[in-house]
Amino acid sequence: MTTSSYQRSPHVAWNKIGDDLVAYQFSGNKKFVQLNATAAFVWESLESPKSAEELVRLLCDEYAVGID
Repeated sequence: MTTSSYQRSPHVAWNKIGDDLVAYQFSGNKKFVQLNATAAFVWESLESPKSAEELVRLLCDEYAVGID
C-alpha cells in the first residue's frame, strides 16, 4: 500500500504577515491567496513532505486536541 505525501509547490512564493500567510501562485492560473493561522501552520509544516497522518498528528499537537 502506498501512502500519499504532501509538500509545498515550488510554483508558490509566500510570506508570513502576522499569523496569516500570503501566497502567490506564479504558474498556471496566477493568483494570490491569504491563509489563516491554521492553514499557515500546515503550509509551514510542509517544508518537508508529510503524510496526511503526520499532518493530523502535528495539528492535534499544535492545538492540544485529541484525534477524536
